Amino acid sequence: MKVLNHFSQRKLIWALMFAILAVLLLTAATTEAAPEQSCGFYHFVRRGETLNMISRQYGVSVDAILRANPQIKNQNVIYAGTNIYIPCGRPPGHPGYPGQPGMGGMCHQWHYVSYGQTLSQIASMYHVPPYRLMQANGLHNPNLIFAGTYLCIP
Repeated sequence: MKVLNHFSQRKLIWALMFAILAVLLLTAATTEAAPEQSCGFYHFVRRGETLNMISRQYGVSVDAILRANPQIKNQNVIYAGTNIYIPCGRPPGHPGYPGQPGMGGMCHQWHYVSYGQTLSQIASMYHVPPYRLMQANGLHNPNLIFAGTYLCIP
């Protein structure tokens, strides 16, 4: 095996570093490109969120989110810490409006979930049984609600 001299080793290292940097830049550019739609926005996925939850939060179908995010290969597998494009839904922070249908009927109002709040506390505030809140919002686990989301109050 031929031993490379010091100058050749440095050239090889620089060439490898350049190749790696080029691959990283090309990958980043292709994954961060925004879809051509102009009325959407990005959502930062938090731990425990599902596409179904996100679609309800923004009033957009799961299919529309999947079409806008071809990088999602399985609608049941999304990762916390990624940004997904939400096409033409309600903007973040906009809870909808009274009378808008929720999962289990009409919403008389919307509640913004603050950090530390529980479903039982929220149900008590609005004098609604917790199971009705779960039904109205399509929740399956009363211990799994997220700060920063809105709940339909039937």
